[in-house]
Amino acid sequence: MSLFSGVAAFLREAPIELYRFELGGETYRYAATSGEPYVYKGDVYAPEYLLRGGLHFSNDFAKDVLTITLPATNAVAALFFSGTPEYAMRLKVFRGVRGAADLPAVWSGTVNGASFSFSDEAYTCDLSCEPLAARMERSGLIRNYQINCPHTLYGPHCRVDRTARRLEARVSESTGSTLTLSLPSGTEDGRFAGGQLITAADGRRRCIMGNAGNVLTLERPLLLKKSDTVTLYPGCDKSWACCVSRFGNGLNFGGHRWIPTENPFVSPIG
Repeated sequence: MSLFSGVAAFLREAPIELYRFELGGETYRYAATSGEPYVYKGDVYAPEYLLRGGLHFSNDFAKDVLTITLPATNAVAALFFSGTPEYAMRLKVFRGVRGAADLPAVWSGTVNGASFSFSDEAYTCDLSCEPLAARMERSGLIRNYQINCPHTLYGPHCRVDRTARRLEARVSESTGSTLTLSLPSGTEDGRFAGGQLITAADGRRRCIMGNAGNVLTLERPLLLKKSDTVTLYPGCDKSWACCVSRFGNGLNFGGHRWIPTENPFVSPIG
């Protein structure tokens, strides 16, 4: 279809704009310009009040931010009530004429965060989104000459078996970001600091800030009930001592243990 014929068809027919949000294994589909469910390529897009800002395209992708306003009661907005979700949320916007076999994607990117407005007149959520090209522009991680290990725990360079280290436990008490679990007696303080907690029911994740015995402190609150099952993975402080004593993984330690702690150009010799 030529540009002229496409514009002509767009003006003659009612437009349709579809939003597809993806988070982990869940997909949320909405039709912003339809009062009833809209079916596109076999998927049903639920009618929803969505208002977006203008689409910007420039050489500075970081500035091409897209803001989407939706009701705070929406399922996507609810995912941000307790903070940013554990996984990156992807968004693709389709726009075209109703009934078209193929709707072009006019925008694709990720949802970085949300802000909520609560008043007598409005109860809304603003999603801040950036294009995929903005992420591609950023420089990657740079490995430094350092004493502590730079490897990601349980990653391909660390090589610690994640499955062999996991521990299942039941919730005894839950208060905001503090959990009391049924852990073995004598559990080492700080063993799970920097580790991860995953709920068995729905796979929600939280970083563990620390533990004193069987009491864990999470990075942010997690709603759990008594007797809920969770899976724990021990953390690592990236030191040689922790690598060897907790994981027996000294051969894969990525730090430089023998870096001098004193600068010979500053400290006197002898």
